[in-house]
Formats: sequence, structure tokens, C-alpha cells
Amino acid sequence: MIFEKVLNRSQIKTIADSMLSRQDLIVENDQYYYNSLGFYNLPETMPFVAKLEKLIKKQYKCNLKFQNTYTRIYQNQSFLGIHTDRPGLDFSISLCIKNNNIEWPLCVSNKSWEGPWNTDVDTADWKLDFNELNLQEGDAAVCEGVKFPHWRNTLSCSPDEKIVYAFYHWSRA
Repeated sequence: MIFEKVLNRSQIKTIADSMLSRQDLIVENDQYYYNSLGFYNLPETMPFVAKLEKLIKKQYKCNLKFQNTYTRIYQNQSFLGIHTDRPGLDFSISLCIKNNNIEWPLCVSNKSWEGPWNTDVDTADWKLDFNELNLQEGDAAVCEGVKFPHWRNTLSCSPDEKIVYAFYHWSRA
């Protein structure tokens, strides 16, 4: 489910500026997060935890325990390999911070997965029936990330363009 404009321009600019100016980012080039840079619990993302948590509670009617945020910069040729979130991250919010008006949908399978993700599984069945979630800056998508496999195809943008997303995670309490 997509929630439009959950953060305003000033709020997302604060997060984007902080993330894009950091010198201590984690460089990721593995099979899931190719050509991206990340940071756990970026301080500028934390003031919005309670506001975003209300979106999940409204939709799923359950008690939650906040786990973490992870903010990621995607660059030309980045992709997000198909996966489920690790156990204990029952709900995820993907918040678009900066996208340069580039459509780069989050693909979420409509077929659920049970148990921890198997990296050797043939993913074709999960990619047959899925939703594409296109987010604009300030928009958020809620996903049961531990249950529904999700991915992003290869990003095509100019070498100087950066796309930034903040991910918020909760477990069921």
C-alpha cells in the first residue's frame, strides 16, 4: 500500500542532504544490493518513526516493536535482488527520499514465502504475479517484507544521479 506525501519537501531534503554528505557509508556490491551505499539508523530518519508506525498500525491493526532504519543511496546500474527481509523484520516502510523523477518501481510478489529466504530458490514463480510500486519523493510503501519477496530491477540513470530511500523496520510485538 502506498501513502502519498507522508513527509514534506523540507523533511526529505534534510534526510537527503545528510545521507549524500556522509563519508562513512557502507559500500554494498553483493547479489542483493549491488552498487549501493548504506547507513544504519541515520539520525535524520529517526524523528519520523512514530508517524510512520501509525500507518502500519492503521493498516494491520497490531502491536509493533521498532527495529531500525536503513538509508540507502542507489547509483547507476544498482539493483535490489529478489529477497525477503530477515526474520524479525515483519513490516517495512520504503520511503522515497530522492528519485530525480526517475521511475524505478519496487516490485512486490503477490505470492508469499514461508520461513527464511533461500538464496538458491528458483525465483521465477514469485516474479509471475507482482505489483509495481512507484513512489515519488515523500511517498511511502508498506510491505510485509518477511512474507512477500520483493526486488528492484537494474537502475538506469546518469552516473551523477543518485536515488535515496530510507527503510524503516518493525516486528510484531
